[in-house]
Amino acid sequence: MADDNAILVQLLRHMSWANDQMLAPCRELTDEQLTTETAGTYGPLSQTLVHLARAQGGYLTTLTGWRPDAKHRLELGAPFPGVHRIADYLRFTGGRLIEWRAMPRRIVSLRASGMEHRSDTPNG
Repeated sequence: MADDNAILVQLLRHMSWANDQMLAPCRELTDEQLTTETAGTYGPLSQTLVHLARAQGGYLTTLTGWRPDAKHRLELGAPFPGVHRIADYLRFTGGRLIEWRAMPRRIVSLRASGMEHRSDTPNG
């Protein structure tokens, strides 16, 4: 399991690096460019960026139970919060995913009513 954690942490760090690389050129785009729609995409680029960030936040929610407070909430269809805000959100959620996965872990199994329930929990 320790090797699996190390591999996943490495992949999550790469994801964070890739997010930064993806957003770097977006910082230079005009509002007109960010709101342009292209066939076959998830609406305008601005909403695609929100969608990608929300997906990463969804992974964090699913895996850890995290719930975004007002500071960390992004809504589809809301006014675009800006590329810097998207970058901050991705760094925050990516960092929490890395912290979560980097913790020593153990699998806890419980048997109840003939069913096995497995939970991946931090050691401690």
